[in-house]
Amino acid sequence: MSEKWKPYPAYKDSGVAWLGEIPAHWKVQRSDGFLRENRHMLSPQKLPSSRVFHYSIPALEQTGDGQIEENSEIESMKLLLNGGELLVSKLNPRKTRVLIAEPHPEPTICSSEFVVMEPVGCVAEFAFYLYSSEEVRQYLSARVESATRSHQRVAGEIIAKLWCALPSPAEQRAIAAFLDRETAKIDALIAKKERLIELLQEKRAALISHAVTKGLNPKAPMKNSGVEWLGEVSAHWEVKRLKFIARFMYGDSLAAESREEGEVPVFGSNGIVGSHKIANTLAPALIIGRKGSYGKVNFSSQPCFAIDTTFFIDTTSTNTNLRWLYYALSLLNLDMQSQDSAVPGLSREFAYEQWLPSISDLEQRAIAAYLDFETGKIDALIAKVQGAIERMREYRTALISAAVTGKMDVRATA
Repeated sequence: MSEKWKPYPAYKDSGVAWLGEIPAHWKVQRSDGFLRENRHMLSPQKLPSSRVFHYSIPALEQTGDGQIEENSEIESMKLLLNGGELLVSKLNPRKTRVLIAEPHPEPTICSSEFVVMEPVGCVAEFAFYLYSSEEVRQYLSARVESATRSHQRVAGEIIAKLWCALPSPAEQRAIAAFLDRETAKIDALIAKKERLIELLQEKRAALISHAVTKGLNPKAPMKNSGVEWLGEVSAHWEVKRLKFIARFMYGDSLAAESREEGEVPVFGSNGIVGSHKIANTLAPALIIGRKGSYGKVNFSSQPCFAIDTTFFIDTTSTNTNLRWLYYALSLLNLDMQSQDSAVPGLSREFAYEQWLPSISDLEQRAIAAYLDFETGKIDALIAKVQGAIERMREYRTALISAAVTGKMDVRATA
């Protein structure tokens, strides 16, 4: 970045710890001098329409935007918006939930978990990038009021009265336009990389499906398996229900505070959640999510401890090659098959009724070795692409921070 973008000709000490030095002609100012806080709260009963456009934290996390809701679904006091306001979440500031409210045909409201500020002496887009910057994120994260990591909250006054440096409106517009252009380019590149990962994951899934259901010999005679999702299988193969191939063993209770220091991985439904000194499986082992991330299948090459939100399979509960079975179980989509309406989870009895090919140990080992090699190549490529995406995101973050804090001069790009 330093090679492409030049600094300003002269700097001065801002007197603000998180800002450091700023361009000599920028002014240090508190944000409530150019952003007026909107505290226009309404109860659901006073909303002027039966339908509203609602900016809520859950909607923002899921879609990056608000959503239309029925007035009858609104249960708490909300802030009424006109459009054009800057919304900054008080919750978990490390997640940087910041947006500019758009005008909508429906009355527009937002959660009281947002600080709502109307630009009165600044360019809204510049303020958006300012509050989206890494420096502000860190500043707010250091001032959270609650101790739990999942429910940290910053006082609205801290957000609304942020000391920062402000260039002229013309320069604010130039910075915002520059960041619009550059972040759009980065976002487009990230989208292409993410699409590439999707295609690689599809290729990986197809590779596993074909090897497990058709085998490795393309010239082998085939027959109808009688199972819809399996289709044709090698003529010398059988198909069996899972209950005749493996038994799902229940994991054991092990609270976090009861774990003793050791090198045995502790598996929950979503993977490794810690370590312990005692294992309750042999090696290798499959760990299948029972509650929470139910149906997810993990493989452990060493003895591990499967906790009580999981099932496990090891050599005491199957004669099947466990690496082959790992790939085979991934085709059953067990994570889509919750059988518990109260607490979503995987029913062992349901899993047992699913069909899988029954093949010789020699073929199982050959298929597992082939898939280890081929999926390993795909996984390495996916990791490489993910690394590139992470570097792009880091560059994007650094670009925003450098522009809004005056570390680089982008006026010539306007």
